[in-house]
This record gives sequence, structure tokens and C-alpha cells, in this order.
Amino acid sequence: MNNPLFWAAKLCAAREYCSDDIRRKLIQKSIAPKEADELCRQLKEKGFLDDQRYARAYVADKYRFNHWGRVKIRFMLRSKRLPEELIDEALAGIDEEAYLEALGDFLIGRLKTLGDKATEEDAWKVARSAINRGYESALVAKVMEERVSKFLKEQED
Repeated sequence: MNNPLFWAAKLCAAREYCSDDIRRKLIQKSIAPKEADELCRQLKEKGFLDDQRYARAYVADKYRFNHWGRVKIRFMLRSKRLPEELIDEALAGIDEEAYLEALGDFLIGRLKTLGDKATEEDAWKVARSAINRGYESALVAKVMEERVSKFLKEQED
């Protein structure tokens, strides 16, 4: 690799990366860890690398497109060694009302795939799948009580 700074800047121009991702990529390209840290610093100075921007984009994408909950998103951002303050700030960008609506839509949507045969036991299996996607168990229980039980009663009638 002739110019590692140019190579890393090209990567960052193509899509968002966090500092840890770029540092690991540079080290994989046989760049010394101290030099990788210096290159990351330069990329930050030039605006190619911004962990705050990355965290906001990551939260928006994983919530909107992958339908992940806050628990899973937080875990994944921590695995990328982002500061807790950045993670909290990025997660605060999720509208609470829309979040609950998305959770309810996920639960009801999964139950609808079972057809008219959905039972309360099936509903709790679907609830576990929502928890596995990173939704908070207390919120899942709340939505189960408010929306899913209503859906199951309507289905019986």
C-alpha cells in the first residue's frame, strides 16, 4: 500500500466507518498500531472520520432497516469501542412513540404470518424473538399487554 492515509480516506469517503473499524483495517494492512492511531487522528481532523456521525447513522440504519431494538444496537456500538456518551446521544435520536409502534407492528406482523391459528403461546414465542432483536423486555411485555392481547381477542371473534 503506497499511501495508507489516501487508502483510508477513500474507504471513509465511500461509507461511514468508526475509528475502531478503520484502525483494524489499517492494522490488517500491516500498519503499526501507533501509526494506525495517528492516521485515524488525521482522518478525524480532515472530517473523513467522525464517531458521532457514525453512531447516529448506525442507529438510524439498524433501527429503520434491520428493525433492531436499542439493547442490540447499544451492544453492537459498544463492541466498536465507541464512548458511552456517543451511544446514549445516538440512541436518544429514536422517537419513543415510533419505537413502540414499530415494536407493536413487528409483534402483530409475526403473529399474522401464523394465520387464524395464533395462540397465546405463539404470542410469547414472538415476544422472545423481539427480545432477541434487542427490544427491552419490559417494553415487549407492555406492548404484548396493550396490542397483542387485543389482536388475539379480535382473532377469536
